[in-house]
Amino acid sequence: MNSSAIKRMEIVNELSFIPDNQIDSIKTFIEFLLFRNGNTAKKNTRSLQDIWKNKGFEKIVDLESEIKAIRKQLSDSIINKKV
Repeated sequence: MNSSAIKRMEIVNELSFIPDNQIDSIKTFIEFLLFRNGNTAKKNTRSLQDIWKNKGFEKIVDLESEIKAIRKQLSDSIINKKV
């Protein structure tokens, strides 16, 4: 692995030790560096809002309970599976 890739990995690892109140400053600094180097391409982002609209989930009265029940069934079937 080249030294640039190693440095990038080290930076990412060290970011986990930055206090939450300084994260915005780090992001602003990175954006400044990208801007200064001419890397101002906008990210191609798509909104995920309403992706599940009209898919049938509206008919489930208590979706959270249904999900918990299904997870329990899956968990039980995995635990009881004979290997």
